[in-house]
Amino acid sequence: TFVKLGQILSTRPDLIRIETARELSNLQDRVATLPFETMEEVLREALGASAEELFASFDTTPVASASLSQVYRATLHEGQEVAVKIQRPGIQATIRSDIHILHSLATLLEGRIELPGVYTPVAIVQELERAIAQELDFWQEARNAARFRECFFEDQDVVVPRIHRRWTSSRVLVMERIRVTPLSQIAD
Repeated sequence: TFVKLGQILSTRPDLIRIETARELSNLQDRVATLPFETMEEVLREALGASAEELFASFDTTPVASASLSQVYRATLHEGQEVAVKIQRPGIQATIRSDIHILHSLATLLEGRIELPGVYTPVAIVQELERAIAQELDFWQEARNAARFRECFFEDQDVVVPRIHRRWTSSRVLVMERIRVTPLSQIAD
């Protein structure tokens, strides 16, 4: 939760100093990985089978590791290359506990510190809680991606990966694998 808070704050130079935002941006894609055996337990629970059974090939080295999940490369039996996003085990309980702590801290700080604009410590924690709840529901992410894909279907400049609903659950998201350059690596 605290990594996620740092990630969010890294995109908000209106709330924190720019130097701090730059430093926090290191949290965007440099989270320690968990062993695949640990992550595969979530895959089995969510989809009812192992990676070996579900996919023609599955690279057990994650291509990305975030605060809530890890992403792997795989190939479906039909031949399509996909990205498989698996939620970290136990993350929901950890986040509930962390949010409770943050609510307590925010309540203590309420009225004692001044934040820019209309922000209050409690309001920030409430917004973080809403945002994380949405991120923890991979069905929500799948719906958003599908809606976004529909909106930009005819735009050749926008590519949105296709979601493979058959292999998607609230804790596992399987989508078309596309090769792109992250926005953070594109020069101004």
